[in-house]
Amino acid sequence: MQRNRDITIGVIMLAFSAMVFSMAQQLPKQWDGGGLTPATFPSALAGFIGFLSITLIISGVTSKNREKLGPFFGPFFWQMVAFFAVMAVYILIMPLIGYITSTVIFIIVTYLLLVGKINIKSIIAGIIFAVIFAASVYAIFALILKVPLIQGPVDFAIRGIITAITGGN
Repeated sequence: MQRNRDITIGVIMLAFSAMVFSMAQQLPKQWDGGGLTPATFPSALAGFIGFLSITLIISGVTSKNREKLGPFFGPFFWQMVAFFAVMAVYILIMPLIGYITSTVIFIIVTYLLLVGKINIKSIIAGIIFAVIFAASVYAIFALILKVPLIQGPVDFAIRGIITAITGGN
């Protein structure tokens, strides 16, 4: 039973990585801003997921049934379904509102989903973590590595603040 699950999930994830890689190839291959291109990160991520998927498939083919498994949909199944739904919404809203705003919303919702307890303390912790994380990743990728990110009004304001603090241009 374990074999079939590993092979099935490996094939599904391999198809997913191929889809992401294919979509990334539609992004510009050259960028005038210097640094990495918009296709670099999604292509590398798709390649890594593909490698792990192939490893899982090989493991499923070469392994023997070692253990009796519980139900296919475990206790966190609906939590994962909710996570993938949140991720789909994140991908859809990013072009509309920009990287930072959509990422902050995504991280807060994901944090609350993972924590499981929604109260004022967890909401405040989620907001603080999300803002620091999103701004840090934005600074690293957009300002230092010069990777073009989808920009929204908040992104332009944060770029101006970070640029003013660091004395950059």
